[in-house]
Amino acid sequence: MCLLSYIPPGVMPVREHLEHGARLNPHGSGFALGYIAKHFTDPEKAIAQFMAHRERFLHLPALFHSRNATGDSPVTPENIHPFEVNLPWGKAFVAHNGYLFKHEGDRSDSRIFAEEILPLYNMYRPRIAGSAGIPDGAEQGGDPA
Repeated sequence: MCLLSYIPPGVMPVREHLEHGARLNPHGSGFALGYIAKHFTDPEKAIAQFMAHRERFLHLPALFHSRNATGDSPVTPENIHPFEVNLPWGKAFVAHNGYLFKHEGDRSDSRIFAEEILPLYNMYRPRIAGSAGIPDGAEQGGDPA
């Protein structure tokens, strides 16, 4: 099973913890920080880039993912979390820990979920502005400037 870590704003992760997670989950690592996501098959590169970005953007929340491939999906950067999704109120990143469903082909179940299933839920939006971290105005598809 993958290892998914949420790092809150203001917290610098312990490099050795990320390295340990990557050793136990050897099928690539990825991270999301602010409005960027990066994916690597080489965990050392992933950790080095993440730590450098994290130092610069310590004030933002972050995700770090160490992948353990499920099923027959190949070990490629395209199958490493977190996945970027565009929602009516803006860009978001999706990651999970576990197995979602049986699938065939070169895409992981997580990638299929992010690219095909989650977009179907664009109609599913909070009805109250500001709830669930959604900015005011966003529930109507407006620009929350």
